[in-house]
Amino acid sequence: MPEYVVPAIPCHVAAYLVKEYLNYPDQKEQIIKKISIPPEDKDLIQFFNQFTSHFPENIIASLYPVQGIAMLSYARRGEICPDGCAGPENFCPNFRREKTKTRTNYVRDLSPYIKGWVFESYQMKPGIGAMRGTDIKQNLFEISEYVHSLYTSNGKVGDTTATKESFFIATTCNCHGVVNLFQICSINRS
Repeated sequence: MPEYVVPAIPCHVAAYLVKEYLNYPDQKEQIIKKISIPPEDKDLIQFFNQFTSHFPENIIASLYPVQGIAMLSYARRGEICPDGCAGPENFCPNFRREKTKTRTNYVRDLSPYIKGWVFESYQMKPGIGAMRGTDIKQNLFEISEYVHSLYTSNGKVGDTTATKESFFIATTCNCHGVVNLFQICSINRS
């Protein structure tokens, strides 16, 4: 078990890790998939809008509804955080502003509305964030148990717009975060 995992590729590593963990190669069908929202699917667009409405507007860096992704940040458009910032919880020394809550706490507060898991990133050195190996393991086990608990008599999960059949994966630190929505497709019982 690694003590820390440093994601060093330009993508949401935790989201890819969860997708690969649950959709292992010998699986006949996908269990989960990242939500993909065609513009004509008004129900899923409404679901995405309701989901993102739980975030204050001033922390939303960008929204990608087609991919079911929300990017969160205390930095505003055009502001770049320096690599050496320690990212304190309550105050941004770089842009001189109070922070009412960390991005991690904003995302964790979504749990009454939709099931989700947060992979918290801790600053190791300037510009380098890492997730604890024990947290990754715990999250993967919990996600697997949750998804597999949704068996139905025919092995399929029903309506794709139901929030009980969707969940989120987030990677956050005190100042920034990325959130991916996932949809439970089917569960192979073989």
